[in-house]
Amino acid sequence: GSSFLLMELARQDLIKIYANQYVLDEAERNLLLKSPEHLPNYYLLLSTVPVEITSSRILVEVLRRYKSIVSASDVLVLTGAELSGAQYLVSLDKRDIVNEKLRKQRLPFIPILPGELLKIIRDKYAAAGS
Repeated sequence: GSSFLLMELARQDLIKIYANQYVLDEAERNLLLKSPEHLPNYYLLLSTVPVEITSSRILVEVLRRYKSIVSASDVLVLTGAELSGAQYLVSLDKRDIVNEKLRKQRLPFIPILPGELLKIIRDKYAAAGS
C-alpha cells in the first residue's frame, strides 16, 4: 500500500525516513500479532531502505508537552518525530496519532497518513513539472 510506496521512495533517495527503535519494535510487534506472514517482507525492507534511527530518549520538556494529549507509549512516537526534525509524522494509527485532536496542536510536525503524504509528494512533483 501507501506505506510500501513511501519506503520505495526512500530506497530511491527521494525522501528520508526517520524512526526510533521504539517505533520499529512496535511495527514488528504489530506484524507479529496481526500478519506474521509479512514479517519477512518487513525485515527485507529494513535491510534495503535507508532508515535513519533517531533517539528514543524522552526529554522532560517534551514529555510535559505531550503527556496530556497522548498515551504514555505514544509520547515516544511524538518525541521521536520531534527529535528527528521531521516535517511529517507518518502513521497508520488514526485513533491515537493521525486525528483532529493532534492535528489541532501546535506540533513541529504534521501527523499524516501514508496516502496523504503520497498525495502531497505527487502534487509537489506535478507542480514542479508544469
